[in-house]
Amino acid sequence: MSAVAAFAIDRSWNFAPFSAFKDLVDPVTRGYVLITSQWQQWNLFSPDPLRRISQYRVEISGGSGWQTIAKIGGPDGDKRRAGMMKALRRIEDRRADDPLNQRFLHVLCRRERIVGGISIRLVRRFAVLPKPQHPLSVEEWRSYAPSWSEDTLFTASCPPLAL
Repeated sequence: MSAVAAFAIDRSWNFAPFSAFKDLVDPVTRGYVLITSQWQQWNLFSPDPLRRISQYRVEISGGSGWQTIAKIGGPDGDKRRAGMMKALRRIEDRRADDPLNQRFLHVLCRRERIVGGISIRLVRRFAVLPKPQHPLSVEEWRSYAPSWSEDTLFTASCPPLAL
């Protein structure tokens, strides 16, 4: 319960003792709160809700470039991988050279039975919903198309498969 309370502290409150406490405990509590799906904050229900949409693709290198082997999140993503979405959001907070990132891709290599030596990467596709000055009509929202951005979070080489 205390991890959730610490995670809920908002730095925009500009109250020095709370900000210092958040800086101290966030590296410890953030992983627990995210992986157990207790990350919702007031802004989920507030007039200023979360606006970022994230989707992920796992790709391997092939003869004709990169080929998608898994989609996580989004309308065409595998819904059975919802648990993986939590881990990806946690991994996204880490530096690109963090050993956990490479370990994540190595586990996927084994799970998908990918031959050793093949390059594998995690690609993030994301968009931020607009924050209009005035509410949009239903027709405007129906015709809205997000402006997607894409980046490669990290790449690794698959280890040899164990027999």
